[in-house]
Amino acid sequence: MAVATTAAIAAAQPLQGGRFASLRLPGGSYELLLVRPGVGVWDATVVDGLTGDEDGETNGSVVLSAETMRRGSEGFPALDAFAAGDRVILMDRQYFAVSMGRVGGEP
Repeated sequence: MAVATTAAIAAAQPLQGGRFASLRLPGGSYELLLVRPGVGVWDATVVDGLTGDEDGETNGSVVLSAETMRRGSEGFPALDAFAAGDRVILMDRQYFAVSMGRVGGEP
């Protein structure tokens, strides 16, 4: 399976220290995996205008809050914010296309 690199993952609502309260993703329906090397793994199901979309509007953009993310294991801390360098892997739920990016920059 080919994995595409995407620059469509944008950090939003900046906090202090290179941290962000939310991410903005292109509209769609995704399974999302967030990896913070050396710390943990979190996942979420997001659908534009529905599940996991904080703005609640079908508008071609998904706003994903850090609070929406589920821990990959009980041993990982709860995710209180996204951070520059977090790796994001998206799988489109309709087409099964996989893409990845990094919060705050290129993969």
